[in-house]
Amino acid sequence: MSKMSVTIQALEGPVSVAYKRVGKEWHAIALQFDIVGTGKTKAEAFREMQGLFETYLSAVLKAPRPVRFYNPSAQADWQIPDKTHFHAVMVLSATAKPIEPAQRPSLDDLATLRPLRSKIQGIQLQPA
Repeated sequence: MSKMSVTIQALEGPVSVAYKRVGKEWHAIALQFDIVGTGKTKAEAFREMQGLFETYLSAVLKAPRPVRFYNPSAQADWQIPDKTHFHAVMVLSATAKPIEPAQRPSLDDLATLRPLRSKIQGIQLQPA
């Protein structure tokens, strides 16, 4: 049995994640999208938020008409000092052709991502 290979492509457009304690839970907030993951640890909260981010992006790409993609978090969340910055990276199916760096899709322009939606196997956030 042969393994299916994948192509990993960076997307243009950063994602900033702020971390805060709320009671006994950690919240990981994707600030540009107001997507919040929760957990007993920062890592657990981040994993949940990353899964929600992937689900959100998939739903947006399936939308038949333009949508408001960015939904920034409240100003107070942007002031949280505990932040990490990420690049969104998409994992494409092996049948997808590699994308030249000059033609890299952008989170700011969903039209560049929509043609790839059937080839996207997942979206990951990697430290910037």
